[in-house]
Amino acid sequence: MATLAEIYDWFMTGKKPTQAQFWASWGSFWNKGETIPQSAVSNLTSTLAAKAEKAQFDAHKTAGDAHQALFDLKQSLDEKGEANGYAPLDELTKIAAIYLNIVDDLVTGGSDALASAETVKTLKAQIDAINLILTSDDVNLDTVQEIVDAIKEVETSLETILVNDLTTGGTTKALTAEMGKTLKGLIDALTAIVTTKIGGSGTTDYIPKFTGTGNIGNSLIYDNGTNVGIGTTILSSKLSVVDPYSPFNFKSTPSVIGSGTGMEFLVNAGVPRFNFLVDGAYVGQFRSDASGLFAIKNNVDNIGDISFLTTMLNGAHTRAVIKNNGNFLIGTTVDSGQGKLQVIGITSTNSLKIQDTPSTATGTPLFLTWNSNTKDVEKVPMNWVNLQSIATATTVTPTASDDMVKITALAQNCTIANPTGTWTEGQPFVIRIKDNGTSRTLSYGSNYRAIGVTLPTATTIDKTIYLAIIYNDTDTKWDIIGVKTEA
Repeated sequence: MATLAEIYDWFMTGKKPTQAQFWASWGSFWNKGETIPQSAVSNLTSTLAAKAEKAQFDAHKTAGDAHQALFDLKQSLDEKGEANGYAPLDELTKIAAIYLNIVDDLVTGGSDALASAETVKTLKAQIDAINLILTSDDVNLDTVQEIVDAIKEVETSLETILVNDLTTGGTTKALTAEMGKTLKGLIDALTAIVTTKIGGSGTTDYIPKFTGTGNIGNSLIYDNGTNVGIGTTILSSKLSVVDPYSPFNFKSTPSVIGSGTGMEFLVNAGVPRFNFLVDGAYVGQFRSDASGLFAIKNNVDNIGDISFLTTMLNGAHTRAVIKNNGNFLIGTTVDSGQGKLQVIGITSTNSLKIQDTPSTATGTPLFLTWNSNTKDVEKVPMNWVNLQSIATATTVTPTASDDMVKITALAQNCTIANPTGTWTEGQPFVIRIKDNGTSRTLSYGSNYRAIGVTLPTATTIDKTIYLAIIYNDTDTKWDIIGVKTEA
């Protein structure tokens, strides 16, 4: 048997009950031609059990003392209309005025008060007016909640549809009135511009410029979308500038070539020049020509010098000067006039070095210094070595930059590995070894070769060992020609 909830659901608006649902619906009710069994009546047995027997009820109806206790509680007719007595039923106005709290407006309220009939009439009229307003022939909008839901849906739709800018776009969108106003203003402004009738013509890729009032034409700037040219359409770089005289002019104030203060880059008679000017005077120049000349000059013949500085601090850090007479000064700005090369500040610790390479690790340097006593240039003896110092290691690898490899406290067995780096024929180096108080075994790489000596295979406790080695480039061997152990 179907429940009422199921039947209600089958027959809701818009649905079509099936035959089985239709039969189940009718099968859930008793036909008036059918007899309903007592067992199908809810609570019938308990209800009948609570009833009085007919003989008892008939006797009760004729009993003179039936309900005597209730009659004893009734008030006497003598107390009719008296204080604390009962109200006479034929004086309704008096009952309303004396016994009832009746409110005759829709504002006062009160849980122990009654609304007057006139107030109810007024309320009814107001409800009727509201119902009239809400009356709709649309079954989906005939309740307040349905109307509210519809309004909310419209608000959400408007928020989705309306666009309040001129960039979003969309074929399913609509502009707000404010954007319509803005668009109108833009159209009016454009109309005003078009009205002025800007004329002229141009060439593709040229940046336009105003050639006159209301006319545009080509400027000197050409842009092909990748590179830019000034004075040229042949673009081989991001910026190409072609001018028969002065492409670049960087000045503190606008001025013609050869005047003002600043820099000029120009090509004159096939010679590119980079000029520096101060108040219209050339004070410096970089230039080159087809012969391969690259020159730095002060642009003032026989006047002024060229200085090399490491910092601009009132000239205090001038490192070298080329004087206008051709003398080259290092360590001073004062030209003694004695010698084309003048080097000042040479001491035994700050000497003049001459070497085939700038490295202190290779080559044979020559150090020259000035002896203030003999007034002569002297050769400084070489008193330094490039040292690799190791306390202890299982493997020690000499390099081509080492003059000496020193092992100071060998605490484990050690292998002297084949040297690394680029070595030159006859290049010597020394290995010095001392243990930490315990003898350690020594082994050697395959490219070491003993020449007239026996290689030590272990250290002597607390004794220093020297190995003198020379590189043999012909055999690619490091020949050990000397072994000495402290006595």
